[in-house]
Amino acid sequence: MDKIFSWPVLVGICGTFLVVWISLQFLSTMRLQEEAKDIGDRVFSWEWPGQDWQSSAKMTEAEIVRRTDNDAVVRVSGKQTLTNKTNEGAEKNSASPLDISKQRSETVDCSVTLTLYRQGTGQAGYQWVLGRVEL
Repeated sequence: MDKIFSWPVLVGICGTFLVVWISLQFLSTMRLQEEAKDIGDRVFSWEWPGQDWQSSAKMTEAEIVRRTDNDAVVRVSGKQTLTNKTNEGAEKNSASPLDISKQRSETVDCSVTLTLYRQGTGQAGYQWVLGRVEL
């Protein structure tokens, strides 16, 4: 009876398995980081209509601090833009209707630590949901 697997074939199968496993781990990490960036954007994006303040954010970095099968702690950081539109529209009869001299805007660094929990299993997959925010 001939050998079914020779050493080069066995090494090739193990190597292929290892490459696939590493690729899946890399993609899973990227998915978690992108989800954390999206959640970070939403944490720092808000509007305060009574005082004409609004904030928008763009998270640029995500670092996984700790990760298990069911939860992850991710630190995200980026830029937050605060805008105050005081007296907007108060002088509608002014010479320049597009005058934004009354608007103030400031961009600052921001960061937050998010605790995310894994929800769902099976063929439908899973998603990361926000559990805790630490500023």
